[in-house]
Amino acid sequence: MFNTYRKVLVIAGLVFCLFSSVFAYSGGSGTVADPYLIATPADLNSLGATPSHWGKCFKLVADINMAEFTGTQYKIIGTSYDYSFRGIFDGDGYVIRNLTYTTTASMHYVGLFGYVGSGGQIRNLGVKDVNIIGGGYVGGLVGQNYNGNITNSYATGSVLGRDSKYGCAGGLVGQNNDGDITACYATGTIDGREKVGGLVGGNSGTIINCYATGAVNGNYGVGGLAGYNGGGATITNCYAAGAVNGKYEVGGLAGDNGGTVTNCYATGAVNGNYGVGGLAGYNGGGATITNCYAAGAVDGNDYVGGLIGLSYNGNIIACFWDIETSGRTTSAGGGRGLTTSQMKSVIFYQNAGWADNGWVINDSVDYPRLAWENTGGVPIPQPQPQPIPLSGSGTEEDPYQVWTAEDFALLSWYVSVQDKHFTLMADLDLSGIILYPIGDSGFSFTGFSGVFDGNGHTIRNVNINMPGSNNIGLFASVNPGGQVRNLHIEDVHIIGGNYVGGLAGMSDGNITNCYVTGVVTGNSDYVGGLTGVNHGRITACYTAGTISGGEHYIGGLTGVNSGRITACYTAGGSASGGGNCVGGLIGWNGGDVIDCYSTDTANGIIQVGGLIGYNENSTVTDCYAVGAVTGGTYVGGLIGMNLNYGRITACYSTGTTDGGGNCVGGLIGCNSGDVIDCYSTDTVNGAIQVGGLVGYNYDGGSISNCYSTGAINGYSGVGGLVGWNYGAGISNCYSTSAVSGDSNVGGLVGDGNGVTTVSFWDVNTSGQTTSAGGEGKTTTEMQTLSTFTSAGWDFSYTDGDKADWFIQIDEYPILTWQISPADIYTDGKNNFRDFAIFAQYWMREDCAIYNYYCDWADLDFNGSVDIDDLIILMSYWLQSGIYN
Repeated sequence: MFNTYRKVLVIAGLVFCLFSSVFAYSGGSGTVADPYLIATPADLNSLGATPSHWGKCFKLVADINMAEFTGTQYKIIGTSYDYSFRGIFDGDGYVIRNLTYTTTASMHYVGLFGYVGSGGQIRNLGVKDVNIIGGGYVGGLVGQNYNGNITNSYATGSVLGRDSKYGCAGGLVGQNNDGDITACYATGTIDGREKVGGLVGGNSGTIINCYATGAVNGNYGVGGLAGYNGGGATITNCYAAGAVNGKYEVGGLAGDNGGTVTNCYATGAVNGNYGVGGLAGYNGGGATITNCYAAGAVDGNDYVGGLIGLSYNGNIIACFWDIETSGRTTSAGGGRGLTTSQMKSVIFYQNAGWADNGWVINDSVDYPRLAWENTGGVPIPQPQPQPIPLSGSGTEEDPYQVWTAEDFALLSWYVSVQDKHFTLMADLDLSGIILYPIGDSGFSFTGFSGVFDGNGHTIRNVNINMPGSNNIGLFASVNPGGQVRNLHIEDVHIIGGNYVGGLAGMSDGNITNCYVTGVVTGNSDYVGGLTGVNHGRITACYTAGTISGGEHYIGGLTGVNSGRITACYTAGGSASGGGNCVGGLIGWNGGDVIDCYSTDTANGIIQVGGLIGYNENSTVTDCYAVGAVTGGTYVGGLIGMNLNYGRITACYSTGTTDGGGNCVGGLIGCNSGDVIDCYSTDTVNGAIQVGGLVGYNYDGGSISNCYSTGAINGYSGVGGLVGWNYGAGISNCYSTSAVSGDSNVGGLVGDGNGVTTVSFWDVNTSGQTTSAGGEGKTTTEMQTLSTFTSAGWDFSYTDGDKADWFIQIDEYPILTWQISPADIYTDGKNNFRDFAIFAQYWMREDCAIYNYYCDWADLDFNGSVDIDDLIILMSYWLQSGIYN
């Protein structure tokens, strides 16, 4: 019995000794009121060896030197989500030095703390001269911070993350996952593969009042403060000053930003290959950067910017970069470049609304600094109305006078004048002038609401290169009530992202009597020679240039119209895009278009038209297109697709139309609206549903009083007037087009069950004796008036309304609106033959009932031939008499 009892005592003693060695702290009980005390390296290592204590409270009571631990001898505190540190560790201002940990690329969560979990807190702790080498989620202080809180702490030394799949190497924290990091910094050298940052490798949480100054090196997603700032993550009141080197998405503050960055700056040199920016390498969709700047040198190969390297629908608000120190005059996504002296001038930040946001500045001495840095300076004041150095007072009676290129360049910098009146007093050459759009919403402005009168003068050599920014043009946006008029703009070279136009990115106002020539390029959608998008009115304007966009809504005049466009045209340029809705005048139309034309070529994939790519539920009247049109599906000489009760009247096309797919028409590719009094002479080539006037007429689409004459070629469903006519109607129409195809080929209609009434095709010129609708006639019959009048076509001016049709001897019918009012003889000219007939009826007053309005000498159809008619005749003198 005694021996047994002695054995029990020995075993208990051994257990006690083991227990004592594991839990050997310098005091405390692990509660908030009485934390365990850490005073020696053994204390700290004991914590790492005791997972059961990772929910307790600890306090550092002395500086600790961890140099005795090498390789993997140190026991990391927190190793995974299930075994994370969820307690409180208060450094109390003391320092842990010379921590070394070296492991393979396969080991994750490496740092003084490997994994800090929900509720875990680290505060008031310094970690100096670390040498940490791990796989993924590697940090000088913490590998992974998952919903924990790190406050008033720092790390110095070197960190290396070897993992190329998960990445996340940071000077302080490898990955901050929904955690909070406040008032912390890191100054070490950071190396890694993916998501590498001076403070954190990856961030999906909150970082406030922090900085990093160490050198950062990596491959993908490399930033001076954060390698990756994800969606929903925020970085506020922070800065980075270290040199950053990487390959892809490399930035002075953040490599890849998908979250929110506010009141931050970066001053370190940045070097990379693709997507390289002084502040962020990439600013993605939904991301927002506000009140930030960059001043470091920036070098790279592709997509390199002084502020942002690469942007995709990210937002940049009131941000700047130094064009001198960065060596970059452009940036993606927005921001404004300033000289070094301007970067140190308070007025720019004051105008941009940086007041009351934690910034201070020594005006004309230093860049802005964050107030918590305690570097001196005074807070940036609230913006005040600044007197613009121009003659005039900005009223309608006394507008500001713009005399020089420098005067014009000022307009985008003054908040207080965006609703004022301006008059251009001279022609301007803007060569070499750095321009930003007037009313730029990315610079705390909200668009131009004033009146800019070009006074008939010309602005030349406009160069705006903002490839990732939205609302780009000479004006960013023209607000409701805003006006731009009588302005000529020549030789533009404008590059933007979305909403890009030669005059304005977007307009809800009035643009009148203006023109633009040159090159306008949008890297994405909504691109036009005059405006990217128009919700207002455009009147008597034209463009002549090369207009191109990335994907959707590209137009020679405007990318999208939901307003009213009248008496406008495009002159011999081109509109092209890699997607849908491309038009020589308008890409997508939802408004009224009246008395307009296009001679531009149009090139796209889907919904491509010589005038309009896509017309929806809108009226197009007295318009035409003569350019070459090339596309895939829904391709038309005038309109690619006309849907939902779109009404097309008195329009024509005379170019060439080529489509590689289905729904290809000389006037309209696909129609379910109303087409009235229109014609096409286009040569048309397509595959399926190919027609001289309409490729595919369906779903209640109506075609009346129309004709086509161009050669038509396709594979299946090929018709002289309509390729396929399904559930739709055709009336009072004809075709003389030569038609060729492999199957379902018709002289008037190729295929379909739609209704065709009193319509004809020329069996001789078409080469077709059959059709899915209409009646075949010989050429002689097609050039005989009675063929049409016996079918009820309207050739009469004496039946109470104007005739729809007119026919000459040995000619096909034409629409009466094609005839000049002064072509009385109707020979295609306005000359003495017309005057001879006119003189014969001079002062006759019974023309309303006599011989077709006195053989058409009664030009205004008021019943008499008088001085009013003579004025009309002279206004057309020696012009062409028949409109083609």
